[in-house]
Amino acid sequence: MSSRDRILGRLRGRAANPLSSQDATRPPRVAPAEELLETFTERMTAVKGEVVTGRRSELPHLLGDWLEAAGARSLVCGLDERLEGLLQALPDPVEILLFERTFEDLSRRLIDSVDAGLSHCDGAIAATGSLVFDSAPGQPRTVSLVPPLHVALLPLSRLYPDLDALFMEWSAQGGTQPTNRVLVSGPSKSADIEQVLAYGVHGPKRLLTLVCLDA
Repeated sequence: MSSRDRILGRLRGRAANPLSSQDATRPPRVAPAEELLETFTERMTAVKGEVVTGRRSELPHLLGDWLEAAGARSLVCGLDERLEGLLQALPDPVEILLFERTFEDLSRRLIDSVDAGLSHCDGAIAATGSLVFDSAPGQPRTVSLVPPLHVALLPLSRLYPDLDALFMEWSAQGGTQPTNRVLVSGPSKSADIEQVLAYGVHGPKRLLTLVCLDA
């Protein structure tokens, strides 16, 4: 008997264990926002991500300080109305580039001179320290992939205990689901054949999650 036959035989002989209706409809675990934020911060920083928290009125100053410390003078973002308040209050030294043209028109500048990208999270998962981004015309993925720094704005109300709770909430809301949904845990990282981990090889070297405590 070949290895393939032995593996298939074990799979066929394993008793099926489908989800019961009770499992499929169980309510998501509820946890205090402070507990979720603490877990998320622990998980995100463990994979070299950075987390800064503040109220809505404090975020422009906090972001401006972080960009200045990182040596960033320019910021690109999509035409996402959820970012307008933050962008309007950013310090003057930060140049803002709106992604209102095609990638071909902006590619040279995006690759050569833009320091940071700004996105709005559609959700986050505390258990894994992951950010969730939906594809949308106002939020091109290029913003989070090309610049060496990526800033993600996360409303605390969009932080969920785990993936199960997040999807149950979105299912309850109904509506059309996006064609693409991406989970991001920390900055870009890759390992060579010797398993030496390096950051920023195929994307941003640093990832900042800016948590809005009153949103």
